[in-house]
Amino acid sequence: MGRAQAAFERAIACSPRYAGARRSLARIHHRRGQPAAALATLEPLAAQARGIEHHLLRAVSLHALGETERSQQALDDALAAALDDPLDRDDRPAPGRPPTSLALSPNGGSSAFAPGPAPGEEPHADAHCRAAARVFERDPQQASERLEAALRLNGDYLRARVLLALADLRLGRSPRALVLLERARELEPQYPDVLAWLGLARLKAGDRAGAARALEQSVTVERGFGRGHRFLSLVRHAEGRSADALAEARRGLAGLHDLSALPARLRVPGLEVEGADEKDLLRGLAIRPGCADLHLALGRRRLASGELAQAREPLRTALGLQPGYAAALFELGRAELEMGSPQEAIRLLGRVARERPGWVDAQALLGRARLQAGDPAGAVAPLRAALRRRPALEAARRDLAWALLSLPRTRGDVRKGGSTVPRKT
Repeated sequence: MGRAQAAFERAIACSPRYAGARRSLARIHHRRGQPAAALATLEPLAAQARGIEHHLLRAVSLHALGETERSQQALDDALAAALDDPLDRDDRPAPGRPPTSLALSPNGGSSAFAPGPAPGEEPHADAHCRAAARVFERDPQQASERLEAALRLNGDYLRARVLLALADLRLGRSPRALVLLERARELEPQYPDVLAWLGLARLKAGDRAGAARALEQSVTVERGFGRGHRFLSLVRHAEGRSADALAEARRGLAGLHDLSALPARLRVPGLEVEGADEKDLLRGLAIRPGCADLHLALGRRRLASGELAQAREPLRTALGLQPGYAAALFELGRAELEMGSPQEAIRLLGRVARERPGWVDAQALLGRARLQAGDPAGAVAPLRAALRRRPALEAARRDLAWALLSLPRTRGDVRKGGSTVPRKT
């Protein structure tokens, strides 16, 4: 912690009102049992800070110094901050001031930060999701539209569902956010972050008991899960259990495990890395070499830049860290296919298609890999599976046509107008 403390102190010296650095330094003081130093670090932010973590840090520090009444007020402030802005951002405008985080075009609409699809092209669900991640902070409404498009293509896309729920929370659409998170929990009942955000959404909806159940499960599934403990402290305070609230806040502030890949205002696992360049990702990996999400993001970044061979290493590392990581299997399969190794692509994409048969992009790419490997008969089934879920996927339709035309002719072929049409398999 000594090196981290020195780095945060240098950051504050350069920018005295840097909220993130001050909050991180205050957490270090809290972990070292220095409540007075933690409060002194936070004091310059008093006029601008409205975040959950800021108020919880003040609450535990004030309580440690014997200032019970002020500690209770800080807990009240933390609960109010959660209900006002569940995403706990640092860039919110002060009361009475207009928002400044959304960039506007000259006609008053939101700027088109994310490129639209090319004419006649239907982007994959993952492309919509990554585009939404890049604009989430600046234009949550546009991010919401992208995520809705992703879910229309793949209704079981967990990542898109969670991000859309968070966009809804930020935009004040709490009822839909709650529905989205309930469905996300059905898809992944043991995913700690889903449970944590679900707990906060339930608290915002007034369901304290339901919020407590989700958050208790999140910290049971993932020991030391800081966000889960912090959100649970809010529920305990809302229940009138202030001692338990302070205990949960201490656990949430002492733990460093928030499932985040890189520090960012929006602490969602894997989200903040989408807009990072390769230097940022490499810096993150220097700090957290065991983070599979960071390796995946680096591989994707290199694939997007056309560096196919260089993308393999981080994708393989991601799979070594998390062997069943479907997204890494898919991206590595895509890289292998583009590099002319269809058999290896078939092996990787076949795993994804077996484990997630509803993933349209994986089925379509598996069909293409089999077609390129000279197995048109094997390509037909995954291509048809993709088209059943997404009939407008033109690339899969073309591949299926080539696969059917490449099948050997048999006596059962149907002749129409002098042409041979292979019967369906």
